[in-house]
This record gives sequence, structure tokens and C-alpha cells, in this order.
Amino acid sequence: MEINYLNSNLRDLKKFCYQKFVKFADKPLPSKFTDLSTPLSFFNYFFDEKLYDLIVEQTNLFSYDNVFTKKDIQKYLGICIFTSVVHMSSVRDYWSQGLRFEPIAETMSLNNFEKIRRYLHFNDNSTMLPKDHPDNDRLHKIRPVVDHLNNKYQRIPFSRDLCVDEQQCATKARMYLKQYMPMKPHKWGYKLFMLCDVNGFADKFEIYTSSENLPKNRLPTEPDLGVKLIDYLNEHGINSLGTVRKNRTPNSKIPSDNMLKKCKRGSSFEYMATYKNTNKSSVTWKDNKNVSLLSNYCGSLPYTKVKHFDRKKNKTLKLNVQL
Repeated sequence: MEINYLNSNLRDLKKFCYQKFVKFADKPLPSKFTDLSTPLSFFNYFFDEKLYDLIVEQTNLFSYDNVFTKKDIQKYLGICIFTSVVHMSSVRDYWSQGLRFEPIAETMSLNNFEKIRRYLHFNDNSTMLPKDHPDNDRLHKIRPVVDHLNNKYQRIPFSRDLCVDEQQCATKARMYLKQYMPMKPHKWGYKLFMLCDVNGFADKFEIYTSSENLPKNRLPTEPDLGVKLIDYLNEHGINSLGTVRKNRTPNSKIPSDNMLKKCKRGSSFEYMATYKNTNKSSVTWKDNKNVSLLSNYCGSLPYTKVKHFDRKKNKTLKLNVQL
């Protein structure tokens, strides 16, 4: 493996990798979670009676002359989940004579399904503030559902290792909240920021509305990205590792992208520096593209080899990867 330590020796790096590791005792899950044994019991934990009552109340408030029950909403949600598994070109095809799908068609009539889809509401429209109001919430229509689910998620004890990343929820809807992300498999959709643990469980989520960076929505002590964020987390006793753009690491001695193009795949460069009496490691690793990482507790070591198929050479190669 081609590693370049630009301002430190191997002994310093090994010391750096282990000197700041914080011991963390994972809390066992309460019995109310371990007793959830089926997918339906998990779903009912999050979509509980309180949330169903809210949906029924707001839907009936908006529909005026229609009265929907909790059972109707449950059937509607079940059909929505089923249609994500069994795909047809049109929703009405599930009830059509030629393509009729019995598990859905026998659950609810097409007319009732379309009525609920038309009137389904989660919040009172009369309480929504005007768009030019400084406290306007772009997620007002679904805010009760978002808050309810986040409260449910956060009742589960956090594990030691957490990850914050973005997720794309694909959609073709005509909505100003829809984002275009050309590097994602689904390029158009709603962007979500997720706090997840190593088991893939979501501890919290936030739907991106483009208003998060407005001064009124940011804390006075909230840090910027890059080195400042790593330092902020370090001050609160949190070890962190994440991808970073090169312009977020000032005075970095990592070679330019043009220089890295000449290096073989699997090569990496590491640069260590001290900021506010805290050691930080910046690593750039070459894969299909250059990947830059920044951390306050680990560097490029240790590493292992993984198999990767090279289309140009039409053969499987072994590449060095940091653990």
C-alpha cells in the first residue's frame, strides 16, 4: 500500500489512532422493544393509536361530508405499502378486471381508496402561517407526523457508533421541496438527513427544506463544516470521522487531484495537523474518484485488502482499504 505520511512518523500515527478512544457502554434495549417480534408489531409501535387518531381527526376535518375511521386509514396505509411491493403502471389497475389484484381489491373499494387519497391530511390548514411570515414552516402539512416519529425513534437508546448522512426519497411529484442530486441513483426526490446507528436503525431524520441555513434557524454557536465541525465535536467529547471537501481543510498538504491521477488505485496520502491543541488527520484515498476523510481520533491505519473488478482490465484486483 502506498501511504505518504506528510508530517509525522509511524509511531506518532499509532499513538494518535488510540489515544483519544472514549469508552462507551451500550445500554441494553428495554423489554418493550425486544418483545416486538413481527414486522407488524414494529410498525404498530411507531404508528400507534395517538397517530391514527390525529390522522382520522384531520382527514375528517378536511373532508367535511365524509367520515373515515381508524380502520379505513389502516387499510389505506396497508394498500400503499403493498403497492410498493407489487408494481403496476396505474393505481387503478389493482382493481381492474384484467389485472385485478385480490389482496388489495378485497380490502377496500377503489372509490373509498381514492376518497382517502384525496382528503388525507395530517395537520390543520387554518393554522398554517403565510409564506412571507418569518416563522412559516414548509413542512407544516406533515409536521405532526415528523415530530411523532422522531419522538418514537429517540426513545430507543443510542448506540456508541452513529452516522449522519443524506438519503434521497425518489419522487416525480411537482413540489418545490424536490431536489436534484446527479450523483444519486434516483436523481430527483426529497432529501433527508438521517442519524443512524451501525445496525441501520434511524434514530432521527430531518427533511431538507432549504431553510435550515437561514440565520434564524441556526444556533449562535453552531459551527461550520470541515475542521471547525471536527473541533466542535471534539470539545463535546465526540470522536468523529467523515468525508470532507478539500476546500474545507485549509493549508492541507495533500497532493492535488491532477497529481493523484498518476497514482495507482488504492493509494492514499495522509496529513496530520494540530488545531486548538487537537490532533486531526486528513486522508485522501484513490478509488474511482478521490475520497477525502477528516478525523480527530483515527488515521489511515489499519488497512485491509478487498477484491474489486476492474472493467478496463477485465479482471479482479485487490485494493488496499482503510478499516
